[in-house]
Amino acid sequence: MIQLIAAEVLNAVYRASRVTESAGENTVGSSFYVIPGNEGPRWILPGTPAIGKAVISGWRPYGFYSKIKWQILRLAYSLGCLRYVPRVTVISVDGANLELPFIENKVSPVIYVGTPGRQQKAVVSLVCGQSNSVVAVLKVPLQLGAKDSIQREVSALRKLNLAGVQSVPKYIGSDKSQGWSLQSVLKGRVSGGKLRKSHVDFLLSLRTGLTRSLDSCIQEIDGYAPSSRCGLTDNQSQLVKIAFAAISDSADFPEVVFHGDFAPWNIKENGCELGVVDWEDSDANGFPFWDLCHFFFIQEFLLGLPDTVSELINNKLVDYYLGELGIDDLGRKQLLIAYILFNVCCANHGVTAEYRIFLINKMAAVLEL
Repeated sequence: MIQLIAAEVLNAVYRASRVTESAGENTVGSSFYVIPGNEGPRWILPGTPAIGKAVISGWRPYGFYSKIKWQILRLAYSLGCLRYVPRVTVISVDGANLELPFIENKVSPVIYVGTPGRQQKAVVSLVCGQSNSVVAVLKVPLQLGAKDSIQREVSALRKLNLAGVQSVPKYIGSDKSQGWSLQSVLKGRVSGGKLRKSHVDFLLSLRTGLTRSLDSCIQEIDGYAPSSRCGLTDNQSQLVKIAFAAISDSADFPEVVFHGDFAPWNIKENGCELGVVDWEDSDANGFPFWDLCHFFFIQEFLLGLPDTVSELINNKLVDYYLGELGIDDLGRKQLLIAYILFNVCCANHGVTAEYRIFLINKMAAVLEL
């Protein structure tokens, strides 16, 4: 089953490129290793380790056992014996090079397969066969919803590039009909899970100079019936009503560009330089503090880290961020409540049902602040 899905992913990647048969020159090779995830393939790596090593060395899992497994997989790949690792499979393809618009050299794909769902996509690092270095990143939709999210990122990157924001990928090109996009690669390793001042300073750089009221957020989710649309209990539905009342009379807040998925795995660190990728859930007219809320909540949800609400109240870097924006403790609470309500109540935001329930169960602690 995993082999079939991996073959479909490869076919989608090839369809997004101009595939050329290469007589006497085959940088892709005839085989790929498929490393499984929990619900299908996670990585699809070229059979030639020199091509994929640079890509996988910059990726890091966060769980203790996941780190150990990943080190074993990396070592086996570099030694050319990945095929002997349990659950790793091999698929064969006709030898071909990928040739894409805007990219001068023929390249080989190293593919990270996103989590299954309506927004599933393949993130393809394009490796030049001559230097074995990544020259660009190709994003290919695997499900219908991913087309829209990839095009939202295209729009966001073009605006950020035009505004001169340095710590984001450069937009290279896209095809709206097929849904794929092409962007520059940000060097560095995936960030650790601890909040750092460089993270906060980056978020502070996203101020637009305007202000925004929570009234617009309330209007967007007004009339929501949580018990019927999200399977909430009567008590949880009552919490939602109380939360609406708590943010109904709020001051204006500084407007920011909201990333939408500001999490360690979307942050690259290269020495003192910071880069942020995956802008598919961004909002050019967003609310402050929401990205920090997401940074902590998503790690608690996925990795089982300690209580997030306490961290958002007592973390000195969070205090620094809010202080720079002139947001007091009441504003902190109102923005925190609004973040939870938005994710719980807006079905089109792409949040999983499990994350909605996780957040609503946090609401009682937030309302007591």
